[in-house]
Amino acid sequence: MNKKTLLLFGAVALFSLSFVSCSNDDDNSSAIDQTITDVKNYPYSALQPEQQKVKLEQDANSLLTEIDDLKNNECIKVLKAFNNLMEIQDLELDGQTLRSSEDVIYINEFYGKYTWNSATQAWDKTASASQLEMIFPVGSSTANIVVTGVASDNAYINEEETYQLPKEALAKIYLGAKQVGSVFARTDFNADEIPSYAEVTYDLGAYIMETKGTKGNPTEATSVFRKGNKVLFEANTNMSGNLDNLVNDEDPGQMTGKGYVKIMDNLVLITEVDYNKLAQAEQNADDAYYDLPYEQRTEQKEAEFNTAMDKAFNDNSSIYLASRADGSKIARLIKKSKKVTEYWGSYSNTYWEDAYVFEFGDKTTVDAEVYFSSGFNQFITNWENFVKNFE
Repeated sequence: MNKKTLLLFGAVALFSLSFVSCSNDDDNSSAIDQTITDVKNYPYSALQPEQQKVKLEQDANSLLTEIDDLKNNECIKVLKAFNNLMEIQDLELDGQTLRSSEDVIYINEFYGKYTWNSATQAWDKTASASQLEMIFPVGSSTANIVVTGVASDNAYINEEETYQLPKEALAKIYLGAKQVGSVFARTDFNADEIPSYAEVTYDLGAYIMETKGTKGNPTEATSVFRKGNKVLFEANTNMSGNLDNLVNDEDPGQMTGKGYVKIMDNLVLITEVDYNKLAQAEQNADDAYYDLPYEQRTEQKEAEFNTAMDKAFNDNSSIYLASRADGSKIARLIKKSKKVTEYWGSYSNTYWEDAYVFEFGDKTTVDAEVYFSSGFNQFITNWENFVKNFE
């Protein structure tokens, strides 16, 4: 499902997802606390980094095996065909398209019946006062996407873009006479900045994706992807502090963030950050270096500055990757800046670059980017073959 499809179902759906990622999700703080405590109490795995790669690849491949039947999913088949047609022609209204980012456009304003005309390669429209309906061919069958929305008087607006946010949006997806899926989204406002509540649910038949976020102090959000009753992915996070103030570059107050991501029954990633302490430690390091006269900012002082910045991050954050099945920590993600030199012929430039590394139980460290750059060939091949089914 690409961006155009999400926007057709209501920009609220797209916003709900970004709301979750920006706000750090959790509907249940105790569940987060318990998961974080469990993982921190796990012993480190005795496996070496290269052995961990083998296990991680096995876990990743098991997820692909679990979702392999998505490539034959009827709802995705319809959405894939719809996306292809939207690449040829978008819906237009008074010079604006349904995916406009310049003006607030409600789905209600696009109500009408749109039928794909294969001869003209365009949408033929007839009037409708109650819904937006898309009718188009999918193989030898005919598909329908029927969208209804409840307009809101509010929208999320920042300096760069405006999101269309209907109060509610519901899309029902049909292949022939059979409903094969749906998307429901809702937002509530108590301010002009961001919704006080947002949710979106994708029903793909055998698969359900649900995301919910509530703005407050703390701001909470959850996301779960399941196949039947089996949870394949779950995210749960929580952020204290005033989110509206944060968006407006004002003092958000005391801010901490915590959460976890679980993938099937195998992997879990936990995160805990004290933003205030982190910001203060970084400011102290910044002041100690940049308050020096320029001539005293030696290479040694620069190295000390970057070491202090790394320490600020590592002292005030806890990010661990663990195996739930084994009850063991795999590695901790820490910051370890590095000195980099670039060459252009006879010229060179040396600077410090932020780098994040995995620290294993034996204190071995491996650059995260380097760690994932090799050793996962079979998974990459399997993933590429899987994705080809949706192109």
